[in-house]
Amino acid sequence: MVTNSVNLGFRSELKSSMDAARMAYRAGDFNLCAKHFRKTIDIAESNGLDGAITGEALIYLSICCSARKEFHEAETLLSKALSVNEGDPQCDKVLLALNYHEFSVLYWKTERESESRAMNEKAFMALDQSQSDVAELRIMMLRQKAVLLAASKDFKKADAVLETALNICLGSSELGKNCLAYGETLITKVFVCIDSGRLQEARELYYQAIQITEMCLGVHHPKMADLYELFANHVKGVSNEQATEFFRKKSKEIRDWIKKSKW
Repeated sequence: MVTNSVNLGFRSELKSSMDAARMAYRAGDFNLCAKHFRKTIDIAESNGLDGAITGEALIYLSICCSARKEFHEAETLLSKALSVNEGDPQCDKVLLALNYHEFSVLYWKTERESESRAMNEKAFMALDQSQSDVAELRIMMLRQKAVLLAASKDFKKADAVLETALNICLGSSELGKNCLAYGETLITKVFVCIDSGRLQEARELYYQAIQITEMCLGVHHPKMADLYELFANHVKGVSNEQATEFFRKKSKEIRDWIKKSKW
């Protein structure tokens, strides 16, 4: 009975720590999020749980580090997670797909395009082997695939991939056209339109995309600052300097607000 009580105790603490980490991430407090995920890993490892729980926490901790531009630390954590997940014969293929996907995103951010492509392909292979298809993860992977296709100037295929992602959103009872996944997919489509010179289409999509994303994240979320920085980078060279400055200003306003809020 004592053993069972201890078991229930640390499992309850584990769940509380994971829940707190997820709440902090949704709020955009990546420092607090990282703190809770580190606590989760410590609890799991000290109680001999080095499987899926540790692997999942390591992946999400790496996402926090990447959001803070700590790319070396993020890669170290993803590598550790992959070692745990690939070494577990019972590993959930969805978790493995997420691991590969986050590697693809990280490699893209750190300008390693060929490695990013390879990991994107591995993510799809792992998810296709899963017993269940997680719509939101597949949409994330499709967005990443579209980014890679656009980088190769294959805009037609990128558009088709994004249409597939949007249709998954619309066909899901849990998602729909007002969810974050839909908004972020529209954002990616705006980027593809800008890169392919379809500026009028980009403008038309932009307002819907940014409205949904702001509604889901909040206007002062750090991810919104990152998005505006991306917009500034995309419009630079294909639009006027006024548009570039507008997006840079929007990003700075959010970051200034975050600093004042002591995040």
